[in-house]
Amino acid sequence: MDPSKEHDDEPDPWDEVTDRFTELAQRIGNTYRDSASSGPSEDEVRDALRTLGSAWQSMTSALASALGDPDIRRDVSKAATSMAAAVGESLGEFGRAINKDRRNAPADGPTEDQAHAADEEE
Repeated sequence: MDPSKEHDDEPDPWDEVTDRFTELAQRIGNTYRDSASSGPSEDEVRDALRTLGSAWQSMTSALASALGDPDIRRDVSKAATSMAAAVGESLGEFGRAINKDRRNAPADGPTEDQAHAADEEE
């Protein structure tokens, strides 16, 4: 049997992801259209966008200036390192919990070797 055809009967999980996001986009669009009639005028929206654009420029300018400061770059690096360590520790805890659950699994279930052999037979 061709391995690429082996799982044709199984639904593709990415199809479900696509369906969910398509449905969500439609619902958000409908909600927007329903509320647009009672929303701000076109001029108010343009003014708000100008304000947001100006705020964005100010923020990016301040960020660029801050990142030019060696002390701030050092602090950003330390914060990123701390975050990476925290994520790594969390993933380690998760892995240890999974291993613990496997060790505590009921004895009447298939062993890991039996489960692996069954997977290879399929």
